[in-house]
Amino acid sequence: MKPVLIAEHDFERVFTNVLENALRYSPEEGTIRVALSMVGDAAAVVVEDQGAGIPEADIHKVTERFYRVDQARRRRKDGGHGLGLAIVKEMLEMHDGTLELSNVTPHGLSVRITLPAEIDELNSHSLF
Repeated sequence: MKPVLIAEHDFERVFTNVLENALRYSPEEGTIRVALSMVGDAAAVVVEDQGAGIPEADIHKVTERFYRVDQARRRRKDGGHGLGLAIVKEMLEMHDGTLELSNVTPHGLSVRITLPAEIDELNSHSLF
């Protein structure tokens, strides 16, 4: 793996938000899968959970600030403000990265994070 350039606190926020969502929406006995790979000149991290997923009509809206899926609102005990994935997307875009969400068959959500690999390793914080 080539290193990627990302501020440590941004890295922590991105992955904390994604992993907390996976834990929150997966069944107690569910599995969360995390995979790392290189895709062209980018490092990719995929986090898959076994939760209910996101309705297709909402999947592109959940990265908007304050957007909450009604189904998620009923299931969560701790509230939430609909900011987590919006923050993740904005932080990744600040580092020329991307966030892709897709439902997994038969159930669950796949969150794919990509960040460009840094060619000059001298001034980067190594992610991988």
